[in-house]
Amino acid sequence: MPEAKERVSEEEDSPNPGENINDSELEKKVIEIILKLSNRFRALEKASIKKCFRVGNSTVIITEKDKSALLIGRGGRIVREISRALGTVVKVVEEGDELEIAKELLSPINVRAMKVVYAPEKSEEYVVVLSKKDREKLKNEKRTKIIFKEITGKNMSIVFE
Repeated sequence: MPEAKERVSEEEDSPNPGENINDSELEKKVIEIILKLSNRFRALEKASIKKCFRVGNSTVIITEKDKSALLIGRGGRIVREISRALGTVVKVVEEGDELEIAKELLSPINVRAMKVVYAPEKSEEYVVVLSKKDREKLKNEKRTKIIFKEITGKNMSIVFE
């Protein structure tokens, strides 16, 4: 899935730094931007947003399954416009099961496996297995884990084998 390049310092990893905006205000702002862009990009008329939130300097947009391409556009053109209008990096993720979400968040890195580990206090943690050769491709592991937890409500850890 195409996406904007991310560059973030550790200070920017808190869930909502920068502009103080709550999720409902952010969602309203994203919808307004999409409505304006729909005059130029007709495919946006079929787009559907389930949820929006900020993590660091990124805005995450959750869309219905098989609808992310409508928000991304050919060559990432639409998502770049949304990103420019918001002043943040935008990541579009389709709703789905934990494995599908992990794959989208980590794309273009190939997820080799995902295991569920049950802790004594009956909480689940999803362990995602990536190739050692992909370690440098993972731009921000902490942010990926925060986004995964925000979407799924579950913890994620990443191991390289």
